Amino acid sequence: MSFIGVGVGPGDPELMTLKACRVIREADIILLPSAPKEKCRAYQIIKGALGDEIDDNKVIECDFPMTMDAASRDAYHNNVAELVCSLYKEGKTIVFPTIGDPTLYSTYTYLAERLIQKGIKCSIISGISSPFAAAAAINTDLALDREEVHIIPGQSDPAEAMKLKGTKIFMKNRSGLPKLLEAIKERKGEIEVYGVTDLGMTDEKKYYGIDEMSGDMGYLTTIIVKEGDENTHV
Repeated sequence: MSFIGVGVGPGDPELMTLKACRVIREADIILLPSAPKEKCRAYQIIKGALGDEIDDNKVIECDFPMTMDAASRDAYHNNVAELVCSLYKEGKTIVFPTIGDPTLYSTYTYLAERLIQKGIKCSIISGISSPFAAAAAINTDLALDREEVHIIPGQSDPAEAMKLKGTKIFMKNRSGLPKLLEAIKERKGEIEVYGVTDLGMTDEKKYYGIDEMSGDMGYLTTIIVKEGDENTHV
């Protein structure tokens, strides 16, 4: 009996770890972070990796609201935590698959905080996170020697973030992409910029330089900004 956050990687089913596959295969319940399952990226990934080994009778869909309203999110997290509690009392092992890694901007953490307070055993299976998969996709490093790396969510002020030293990785930008791109353009010629949208999926797109990017690239876009050199790609 336990509640397990399972990282399934950024999109490519082949990037799921062997351990993640085994834990999902053995679980009593697969609790999805969105509904319907056919549109859930985490489900698409595990289905691509495990195929008919996934018993859809074990799948429970939870449509988490994509909202910045804290009260709405808290209410929904509380409701899902109660559902997990009831399943746990039945002796079930529940897995919660998340794209990327459960420790980075994941709904898993909000649920685990509530469940641990109720005495429920929680654990994490790590997955490949989009900053690392994006760097691999565009064939670049994130840091060398003493360079710093900063991971920056979409709610942050991009102008302030651009003042940070080292490599800056921008994730989960929804309505803030145009503002972010403007902040990047202000340093054009000084930095290298890369981006990947829908990483690991069939419609993956790569961007080399700010001129290839636009404000409608999509929520699941990872942008990497590096201090430039003689081979600057902006």
